[in-house]
Formats: sequence, C-alpha cells, structure tokens
Amino acid sequence: MELIEQQKAPPASGRCWKPVVVLLLVLGLYLVAGVFDHSVWSPTEPAVAGVVWNMFTHGDLAVPRIHDFPYFEKPPLCYWISYGFCRAAGRLDDGLLRLPSALYGLLCLALVYWVGKRRYGPDASLATVLLAATGLSFYELSHRACSDMLATTFAFACLALFVRTLPRDAISCRRIWLYDLLFALVLAASFYAKNFYTYLIVLPPVGLFLVWRRQFLRLVVLGMLVTVFTALLIAPWVAALYRSGGMDYLRVVFLDNTIGRFFDLGDIHNPMVTPLNDAYIVEKEKSPFFYLEALANISLPWIFVYAAAIVALFRRRTTRDDYRFFLQLALIAIPAVLSLSSSRVLEYLMPVLFILFLTAGEYLAPWLSARRALPTWERRLLTLNAVLVGAVLATAPVASAVLTQRLSAALWTLPAALFLVFLFRRFRREPRDLVFGFLGFTAVMLLISLTYLMPYLDRQKSYRYFFDAIRSDAQTRELYTTFCDDRRLPLISYYLNQRVPIVSEKELTALAASGRRIGLILPLNLYERKREQLERIPHTIIENPDGKTAFIYVGVP
Repeated sequence: MELIEQQKAPPASGRCWKPVVVLLLVLGLYLVAGVFDHSVWSPTEPAVAGVVWNMFTHGDLAVPRIHDFPYFEKPPLCYWISYGFCRAAGRLDDGLLRLPSALYGLLCLALVYWVGKRRYGPDASLATVLLAATGLSFYELSHRACSDMLATTFAFACLALFVRTLPRDAISCRRIWLYDLLFALVLAASFYAKNFYTYLIVLPPVGLFLVWRRQFLRLVVLGMLVTVFTALLIAPWVAALYRSGGMDYLRVVFLDNTIGRFFDLGDIHNPMVTPLNDAYIVEKEKSPFFYLEALANISLPWIFVYAAAIVALFRRRTTRDDYRFFLQLALIAIPAVLSLSSSRVLEYLMPVLFILFLTAGEYLAPWLSARRALPTWERRLLTLNAVLVGAVLATAPVASAVLTQRLSAALWTLPAALFLVFLFRRFRREPRDLVFGFLGFTAVMLLISLTYLMPYLDRQKSYRYFFDAIRSDAQTRELYTTFCDDRRLPLISYYLNQRVPIVSEKELTALAASGRRIGLILPLNLYERKREQLERIPHTIIENPDGKTAFIYVGVP
C-alpha cells in the first residue's frame, strides 16, 4: 500500500497558524545552525575573511585586497556587507562573515513566497518555501561566506520582479512599468555582486520571452533602463579603481574577470597586475554537459519531486499561459547559456533553483487543494522520495552519535521514527497536512542533526586550530610564508592579524640559516621537500593538532 494516497475529500481550509510555524521553522533552521558555530572553511570563506580583514584593519574599501594584492575576482559588495556587520559589532568574527549569506537565503525564500502566493495561494506557497528551505545545496550556499549567494539573491529578485508581471492581462500597465523599473535597477546593482553574471542568467530568458510575445517596445525600454542604470551605478567604483591602479585594474575587472571567464582564451600574456588573478585558467576543464549533473545535485534531497514537477510542466502545451511558458523557457535557457561558458561551477547554476521552486509549487498546488488527482506513478515517485528522506533523517541521529561520540544524539531516533509512523498513518489521505507535517519534520531533524554535527565538521575542515597552536610562538619571531593564493594566504592575515611577508622557496634556507628568530608558515608538501636541508639547522615544528593539514609551522632556531 502506498504511503501517499489520493484524498477522498477536499482538505480543511488553511489554518492561520501555518505561516507562523513555517516562519519559525525557517528562521530556526537558517539562523540557529551553520552561522556562528564554526570557523572559516574553504573554499570561498578564506578569501572573504582576508578581504574583510584588510578593509577592517587598513580601511581601503574601494579596492578589495588579500594581503596587499588587489583581488578582483568579485566586485566588493559582498565584502562591504560583511565588513559592515563586523564594523557594527566592533570586531571580526567568523559568524558575522557568513551571517549576510543566511539573510540572503531568507530573502530568497521570501521572494519565492511573494511570487507563489499570488499564483497559487498561501498554502502551496508555504509548502514550496519549506521545500526550498530544506534543499541541501541551497542551504549550504546560504551558510557560506561568499559572493555566490549574494549574486543568487539578485537573480532571484530580478526573476521574481519579472514573473510578477505575468500574465500580462492580470496586471495594470502602470504596475508592469514599475516592476520593469525595479527590475532594471536591481539588475544594474547586481554588478557589484558578481560582475555581469546576473545579466547572463536573467536577460536570456526574459529577452526570449519578450521576443516570443512580440513585446518589442518593452524589450527596448528595458534594455535602455538596464544600460543607463548600470552606467550610473558602476561609474563611482570605476573612477575609484582608475585612481588606484589605472587601466590595469579596469582591465582585470572588465576583461579578465568577464570575457576571460566566459571564453577559453588560452594563455593570455597580459601584465600580471596581481598574482591572485586566475580568470583565464580556473574551472576550465569541466564537460559541456556538466550542468545536467549539477541540476540533479542541486535538487537534492527532493530530486523526485522536482522531476515529477518538470514532467508536469512540459507535459501540457502552455503557450497561452505566460507564467508556465516563462518557467519552461527559463528552465531551458539558463543551463544552456551557462553551458556556453568555458568556466563551469555548480554555484553558477544556483539561480535556476528559483525556477525549480516555482515549478514545484505549480505542481503541488492543485494536489494540495484537491483540484487534481495525482497519477499512480507520480504518487509512487513522491512516496519513494518521502521514504528515502524520512529514513535518512530518522537514522541521522545515530550517525551523529557515532561521529561525535555524543550518545544523546541517538535519543532522537525513536521519537523521529514514531512521528513518521504517526504522520503517514494519520494524514495519508489528507495531502495538505501530510506535506506540511513531513516538511516540518525535515526542517526540525536537519536542525537537530546540524547542531550535533557542526563541532565535528569544524574539527575536520577548520584551520583555526593550527593558528591557535602557533600564535604564542609566532608573536616572538619574524614571520615569513611562501603561500600566495586566495585560500590559505588570507587565513594567515585573518587569524594572526598581520601581513606576513611572502618569500620564495629559494630564500627559505638562507632565512633559516640567518641566526635570527624566524617563523616559517609553509605548505606541508614544501616542508617535506626541504626536510633534508632544514634538518641541518636546529628547528621546531608545529603541525595542525586538529582539522585540515595544509599548513606546517617551522620555528628557527
């Protein structure tokens, strides 16, 4: 017998407490776990920490820097916001660096609700918000200090503003032009998050839709507004960059990190403005079909729900329904355009989640309101997804207890299993309550599991323990390092609160033999290569007592 059966009667009307419960669940999941409970983690957070440390310590807000090198991989808005939180608190803090991303995630969920409520009512939109909030990739990105989440939020906002104008005959012309004005302004501001990335995501589906609907005047006006607003908004930063570094700085921002990332231009022999400029070489080896696999990855754990929703979206001809037609168009156009780029990263695809979320809401709404009976294969597919997720969540406390050696975590397994049995037996024929109950259970169990797991994960992923171990000895020595990248060099500045001079490998032996009290912060593999030379000189070493092992500290003598 299926766990999810077709209802025999329409469910009861929505209760006023549902929005409050959903709000509390989402706020708890996004603000209690994953923000202030761990240190800086790779791959993206060290760069944010290093840039914000420079802004906080040296006051240069116009030019993002790691160590003393200009760092133009992303424009500065992400760093400015994290800097603002730290400045308001009066201190640098790991949690304050990533708190903005959690708030961006909440804003994205609010945009999903804002669009969904108008289309299919509050109940289905609340269920969609819970479905989105418990998505693993979306949650992870919302708890990582990075510009990717900020850029995703801008993409969500632009898509939401455009979708709110659909269908055209359901909204006044004045309201459409107001939304278009806001769309152009938000899109222009998104440059400060990730260059022209949001333009690449948003403009193709919007432009194709307007051309298909023969709304040429609106397309031209929208293009003019975007162009004018972009020029006005980025002009102050362009002027500041030119004053600081001239045309070389502008080249790195507008050529290397735009065209250089989109196209594979090979070995470009431009002047090396900064050793941290890797725009022409990074993430170039992925397959052109990379985003097909990435689409499945970002759909977890609700991959079967989204699969059924996508099939339902394309199953019927919907060219007369502007809303559904735009979802179809965007779902194809966004991955297709990204596949044309030579740089392919999973995070680039994250804005398509907005389309997936709305597609899921469109799919669930008729079923939750008893207007549509699900075919047998769809009910079985949703049942399979629920069983798999429920089984993982019910046993997650046991896994947490084993990993963390905290037996109290395992005590949650029995209540979780009993609740699932009760939920499916009691509400099997009432899909609205079943969906809300199961999604609420998912949010609660995720929060409980993450609360137990975060200290364990921090011990596996953190570099903080290394810097805590060397800090007292490092304060008595001249420090040097060979690191010159955006993942480990910024951690040295951030955790030791100083810019450590960078030396070449050839200088290490001379420094070690100089007789001065020297502290060397080295890659572990470099120390292994130099071990024979260093063994001739009295020295002490400190390795990471816990966490990741990329660093080793050599104290001479």
